[in-house]
Amino acid sequence: MAIKEPIITEIAHKTYLINEYGLDVMYLVVGTERALLIDTGSGYCDLKQIVERLTDKPYDVVLTHGHVDHAGGCDIFREIFIHPSDVEMARSITQESRVGYGEAIRNAMGEPVWDYGSENVRHWASFPACRDLTDGMVFDLGGRRLTVYHTPGHTKGSCCLIDDKSRILFSGDAANSNLLMNLGGARVSTALEGLLKIKAHETEFDRNYNGHVGYASYLNCLPMPDSVLDDCIAAFRGIIDGSLKAITYENFLHPCKPTTAVQYGAVRVSFDPEFI
Repeated sequence: MAIKEPIITEIAHKTYLINEYGLDVMYLVVGTERALLIDTGSGYCDLKQIVERLTDKPYDVVLTHGHVDHAGGCDIFREIFIHPSDVEMARSITQESRVGYGEAIRNAMGEPVWDYGSENVRHWASFPACRDLTDGMVFDLGGRRLTVYHTPGHTKGSCCLIDDKSRILFSGDAANSNLLMNLGGARVSTALEGLLKIKAHETEFDRNYNGHVGYASYLNCLPMPDSVLDDCIAAFRGIIDGSLKAITYENFLHPCKPTTAVQYGAVRVSFDPEFI
């Protein structure tokens, strides 16, 4: 029987992973005074109800970037924090793109694992007010602080957060084992600078949780392998200096043209050769 509801897992004390039908994951981090929701998914579930079932504290909403699978559910919130470079990307999300993304993931699963469909997707009534998410910003939740790091690459406005309590790096799509660099127009060299910024803070986190834990039919709550950050950095350097041989493959999310990528260690980095 297919799973009808998002799966919620406490990955650290008062730190919740919300798996939205294998499409994406969101995180709710709760302190003694406030809470912080990281990403809003694709809009297939009633995320606001889930959050307010998990905590009665006031909370802010942060988007790691403006793609449909991270910002598609933002309409039910009055206000969001997002980097200025990604505001228009998020604002331009359409009903068709949300439905299309969900159907693409469903088709990739083969055997159905999740029970969801286009009827789950709300029509946006309005777009929330936006506040700037900036490099170095700190969200003090009471007893724990999350610091924002601007890491452009996957998109120009991509950001990561480090939680000093759980020692988790919430990396969005900036440091993945399958990192897509040809979606937001940022250069590989820029992405390298962003991840070197995170590398400089590696003593402050023990685990890297990205935006696609338990992706598609893989039901798990595991962080990225420990080597992913270093492997992404090495892959970026290999792309820039030409030492890594590029391959092409068909990405089911973007089937219109072959995708260029390199493989290094535990990661595959897809990139646009015109944006190195």
